[in-house]
Amino acid sequence: MGYSNQTIFPARRVDDYLDLLNYAKQIGDVQWQSDILEILSELTLAGEGYDRNEELQELWKDFDRINDQLLALFSNLREVPNAGMKSKWIEEIWELKLARIAASKKIQGFFKEG
Repeated sequence: MGYSNQTIFPARRVDDYLDLLNYAKQIGDVQWQSDILEILSELTLAGEGYDRNEELQELWKDFDRINDQLLALFSNLREVPNAGMKSKWIEEIWELKLARIAASKKIQGFFKEG
């Protein structure tokens, strides 16, 4: 998985602020240290929010993929008269329904936590 600019730049910013924090400690500037620590805290929280948002988007993609697979299987059931294939598709539908329930619970968990 590649890194986007959005994930690289916050990490570089954190590194830069850590360097500044070390320098502020060396020169004994307590106010500057406090300011830098506050900024670092905000950057960390922003990064966590980005990660959670990205994870939520992936869960929605999984949910949509499952729904697409279900629609295709339901279409197959209506159109293909082969009884052997129908029983296989029905089994796949039940598995996908269970996967969709699990995905929806994970998605709901995001909204209960946040």
